[in-house]
Amino acid sequence: MVASSFGMQFRCKTKHRNRISLYLSLLGWTDTELAERAGVSRTRLNRVKNRRAEATIGEALRIVGALNLEFDRIFCLDLDEN
Repeated sequence: MVASSFGMQFRCKTKHRNRISLYLSLLGWTDTELAERAGVSRTRLNRVKNRRAEATIGEALRIVGALNLEFDRIFCLDLDEN
């Protein structure tokens, strides 16, 4: 998948749209800990993490902020070029 934004191209190197589980594991955090730090419900975080729901831009920014990582470390941009 290729997406472009502001002249930059992003290619998803994984079939997953986010890497929340990876970073939770690396940090030794639970879903509850991240949800509290990001200001989202644990249920909502779990749905986003397991790709049963898409994060809103606000949720995504709060999640990456709580993890103290850059956006593209967690989420893969998937913009249609229609």
